[in-house]
Amino acid sequence: MDGQWVYSRRGNDGFGAERRICFQRVGLEILQDVEVKPFDGPASRHGLVGCGMHDLMHDLAKHVTGECATMQELIQKKAYVEDVFHMKISSDELEQSNGLLKNKESLRTLLAPSSSHKDLSKLRLTSLRALCCRGLHIRQPIKTKHLRYLDLSHSEIVTLPDSVCMLYNLQSLRLNHCHKLRYLPEGIRSMKKLHHLYLFECDKLEQMPPKISQLSNLHTLTSFVVGTGDGCGIDQLKDLKYLSHRLELYNLIKIESVVDAKEAKLYQKKNLTELSLCWGRRKYHGPQDDVGNMEEVLEALAPHSEIKVLEIHGYGGTKFSSWMMHSQMCQCLRKLIIFNCPKCKHLPSAPLLVSLEYLSLGYMDSLTMICKDTDVEVEGCNASRQIFPKLKRMFLENLPELERWTENSTAGEPPHSLVMFPLLEELRMYACPKVASVPSSPVIEKLRIMECYSLPISSIAHLTTLSELEFGGELIRSASMPLGSWLSLVKLSVSSLGDMMLPPGDQQSHRPLETLRSMWLPGPNCFETTSTLSKSHLLRLWECFAFVEELCISGCDELVHWPTEELRNLARLRFLRISFCVKLKGKGSPSDEILPPPQLEMLSIHNCSSLRYIPEVAASLDELVIGECTCLIALPSNLSKLRVLRIQGCSGLKTLPDGLTSLEQLTIERCTGIEKFPQDLLQGLPALKSLKIVGCPNLQRHCRQGGEYFHLISSIPHKDIPAAETESGRMNQTFLKRLMPSC
Repeated sequence: MDGQWVYSRRGNDGFGAERRICFQRVGLEILQDVEVKPFDGPASRHGLVGCGMHDLMHDLAKHVTGECATMQELIQKKAYVEDVFHMKISSDELEQSNGLLKNKESLRTLLAPSSSHKDLSKLRLTSLRALCCRGLHIRQPIKTKHLRYLDLSHSEIVTLPDSVCMLYNLQSLRLNHCHKLRYLPEGIRSMKKLHHLYLFECDKLEQMPPKISQLSNLHTLTSFVVGTGDGCGIDQLKDLKYLSHRLELYNLIKIESVVDAKEAKLYQKKNLTELSLCWGRRKYHGPQDDVGNMEEVLEALAPHSEIKVLEIHGYGGTKFSSWMMHSQMCQCLRKLIIFNCPKCKHLPSAPLLVSLEYLSLGYMDSLTMICKDTDVEVEGCNASRQIFPKLKRMFLENLPELERWTENSTAGEPPHSLVMFPLLEELRMYACPKVASVPSSPVIEKLRIMECYSLPISSIAHLTTLSELEFGGELIRSASMPLGSWLSLVKLSVSSLGDMMLPPGDQQSHRPLETLRSMWLPGPNCFETTSTLSKSHLLRLWECFAFVEELCISGCDELVHWPTEELRNLARLRFLRISFCVKLKGKGSPSDEILPPPQLEMLSIHNCSSLRYIPEVAASLDELVIGECTCLIALPSNLSKLRVLRIQGCSGLKTLPDGLTSLEQLTIERCTGIEKFPQDLLQGLPALKSLKIVGCPNLQRHCRQGGEYFHLISSIPHKDIPAAETESGRMNQTFLKRLMPSC
């Protein structure tokens, strides 16, 4: 459900603009009311207010109205086309709809959200009010004069056709994620009833059409790209008084005059809640060398003081504007994002941070501290102790000079006394090489620290409320991991685990972490250590992980044999994933090694290019997934309870094992060596629920019509087995296109 759609569908009543605004608010209030109902799952994305409806409620509403149907219901005669006014069809069903709907002129709503290459012009959609065709390739003019709502998001259009400008009744136009869109037609300014224009992620849009200020009834304009032509400047925003929710301004570097920036009169747009200021054409682009009048332009683009979300990207000035210190803004601002501002040494003063709940900083090369002027009193809070009294999430990325959290903090102070974050729940830090401590927070649950070379893992022992911890990098310092401090830890990801498990200072660290359920071990030295810690002592430390149910091992170069001794401590392990361990071979045949976890349910192995055998596994194994293991020549033999088997890119595998008597889902892709099924599997083929075979020419021929397996797989409900000849022809066609690109 879409709040703007509620407005658009109810706007054709002859009332004035003010009455229609009330209808929009009523629609949004209705959505806010149902948000608390038990059958809803509300969401908000790109200006959409969404909620989920329970199946029973949906069926009841559909039965009462009798106006909605799917294409399958029409085909199966469960609904009659003359009674249908609202339809949702997939791209595959569009071709069928030509016959059923060719004389249906009363259709009001058509939703085809999937990518479609079909041409809708063959359908008679003269009475349509709402059309959603995401990914549609527009070939013919859109001639639906009653249309109120048009969604062409994710289309590959470069220029919106002029025929759209003839939709004089159109109220809402969505072009989100049209990544090739470069121009909007000049005639769009004549669409006086247009109230909502969505342009999220239209990265190649070069500028706005001239005189867009004539769309004075616009309530939503998500993106405005500043141009240099006549009528394309920032001053065009002056007359767009009703703009609401979110506004993203791009190419601010092209503002030549501060007077033009002031003419935008952002401070008058009281309904805006989110503002993004980007000096480049895209976010995360760095500023140009010539700063010019950036600081004056930023000062002139002051929004109203009750803005809730503020983003600044690609700003080349050395200081932020005075309007960011406005007392009212300090109380209202909830989210602050600053990226690619390399010359700013400090953030705005402490008062701006009082109401922040979300802070994200990145690529600020000169930033040395998070907060300055911490002695300022704000609403009775001592800013030197509680700089971010409401902050819940903080992200810091590529801050090479960041060294201190506050102006009055020193490296000699203990971490818990640096900064108080009373409500901080999540902290992520990436590539902050000079940060040597983590501030205290009594409720923090999620912590991610990567490539912070001055920060040892032992320095975060005071964060005792952690439930998720990710710590790693290429040059991280060896230190004792204070496992005994994290009694609530559920997920743990640590690079070079062996170097993080030095002899602890207390015996408490030997105790199993009863809450820990998931571990991810990326990088080398997971099972070995560069320290003097003995192998036997390292194995004893694995007893801390006795309650782990999921283990992921990735990029562990020293792993040659299966880590059976370590896995023996993981009696509760249910899911094991191993990837990019290029030296992993095993000891020989599958019978030479046994994976000890007795409750293992899923085993996933990817990109282990040296692996030849997989050890025998527990009888409880339910799912086996193997990909890009080119040297693999055999699977385990004890797979009698396996239900799901997926194999991809294992060119050395010649056969499947016997005993696959419980299999329900089978996928084999690009395993050219597999030409036939074993006898046990042949007997169980009719019982499969899903079968996919791609890139295995001989096996595909056996399964296609006329092949010896065809009668066995005919009853499988879900099959994907393309003809081998078709695939070969497609490859040849691709080769010819590469050889002769001009043809």
